[in-house]
Amino acid sequence: AKYFSLRSEFTENTFTIRRSEIKLSGTITEDVEYEVMLDPSINTSGGNPSILQDAVIVYKVGGGFEAKLGQFKNLQTYEGVTSSSEIMFAERAQLARQFGDKRDRGAALSYGFGDPKEFGGKATLAFFNGLNDSMSGKGNDTNAQKDFVARLDLNYGKTMKFGLYTLQGS
Repeated sequence: AKYFSLRSEFTENTFTIRRSEIKLSGTITEDVEYEVMLDPSINTSGGNPSILQDAVIVYKVGGGFEAKLGQFKNLQTYEGVTSSSEIMFAERAQLARQFGDKRDRGAALSYGFGDPKEFGGKATLAFFNGLNDSMSGKGNDTNAQKDFVARLDLNYGKTMKFGLYTLQGS
C-alpha cells in the first residue's frame, strides 16, 4: 500500500496532488461564525461518501465560552486542531494522520482563558457520533454509542504549548 492512496488522476510523473482545499468562512453576526471546507481530491468510491470535509457553525456565547456544532475533526491531536500554517513541520506525523485528521459529526463547548501572549489556555468538552471509521464520519448517526472528548490546551507565551486530551468511546 502507498503512503497516500490517491486516485490516478491526481498523480503524474511522481508529482502528487495529495490535497486541495476549498474553504468558505465568514461571520453571520458578531457572535456567530461559519466554515465550510471541501477537498475535491477525496476518493468518494472508497468508503468516503463526500468531498465535504468540514461544515461548522460556531456561536460565541460570551465570557470566554463558545459552542461549535457540525462536522469537523474529532479533536484527538494537536495537529488536528491547529491550522496547517501554524504547524512547525511540513509533513504531518503518521499518528496525526491516523487519528487526528478524522472527522465526525458532533458538538463541542470550549472555554478560553488567560492571555495568548503570556499564559493561557482552552478547555473543551465534546461529543461525536462515533462514526469516524465508518463512512469517514460523514454518514447519518447509526451508532447508539457516542464518543466523548475532553481537551486542555495550554500555552506559555506564543511558542510553548502543551496539553492533554482523552477520548472515551470508539
